[in-house]
Amino acid sequence: MTRKQALHKALDVLTDSEAISKINEIIDELPLTGWSERTIFDTIDQFVFNHGRNPTATDFIPKCMPPHPVIKLRFGITLGEFLAKYYPQPKINLEEQKAAFVAEYKRIQPRGACDFNKRRADGIPTWVTFAKMFEITRWLEWIDFCELERSSPFMRERKRGRSLSVTGYVNLE
Repeated sequence: MTRKQALHKALDVLTDSEAISKINEIIDELPLTGWSERTIFDTIDQFVFNHGRNPTATDFIPKCMPPHPVIKLRFGITLGEFLAKYYPQPKINLEEQKAAFVAEYKRIQPRGACDFNKRRADGIPTWVTFAKMFEITRWLEWIDFCELERSSPFMRERKRGRSLSVTGYVNLE
């Protein structure tokens, strides 16, 4: 249980309105600015509780999370090492991710990349997130990699390269 959760539980028991308002002020100010090891873990645990996932380094940019130098000072390791030790990211099964994309693609039959991103179900990442796992950057390359049929005539192969034609006269005198 985090400090914030404990304060919310204490509010259920209290009846004094002044005490309730003060505790609500404390809850709004959490985490307090003094970053002890306990407040760091409390803040990160609250993040996990709120977001349903372990944080990444970019999640530490907002002011509500402890700054990178504080982690280095308190624990003697970098933020990346800290996260790997205490809050590791779950291993991603690439084949399951690819299968999830294929299933969603077949369900909505998008006209293109933007259409897929707009119509995808909640909890399904954008096509770019899927493709990055396999180091692919182009939509059609990703569709071909997944061995999917292009569901729309709009998804035709583009020719790479550009041509430039210039017409004019040059006076050589």
